[in-house]
Amino acid sequence: MALYIARLIGGIASGQLSATLPIYIGEISEKDIRGRLSNLFTVLGSLGGLYIYTVGPFVSYHVLAGTCAIVPFIVTVMCWFLPETPYYLAKKNKPDKARECIVKLSCNRADENFIETRMQEIRDSINNDRKNTSQFWELITKQQYRKPFLIVLGLC
Repeated sequence: MALYIARLIGGIASGQLSATLPIYIGEISEKDIRGRLSNLFTVLGSLGGLYIYTVGPFVSYHVLAGTCAIVPFIVTVMCWFLPETPYYLAKKNKPDKARECIVKLSCNRADENFIETRMQEIRDSINNDRKNTSQFWELITKQQYRKPFLIVLGLC
């Protein structure tokens, strides 16, 4: 029974992480490295699987489970210290805090031109989001979206 509960908790945590982490990475990273950082999530997940397959046969189940729990524990603790994203702060009408966050995320190497360029990108993105008022149900109800939606659904 404990394995079922652990599997359920692990599945929920994995689902939450895979849904939120790409968004967070997209909001805090600069355009030129955004794709590489997003791919890093997949690569690290694959390395975790490789670790299980290479080390697992040689250690006890409890040792493997314990070592595999280390990274999720560290990630959980680190989540408490992550800053809000500049995008979120700008969307909540806190541009000064968004600027501070940009400086903090760029390791204090940002000049005024960089900050203003990044703020303009964020404002443009927020305005674009507000213009795009499409709903989830349009994927099913509109003919032009139905086929791509079903293909993606089938791939999942």
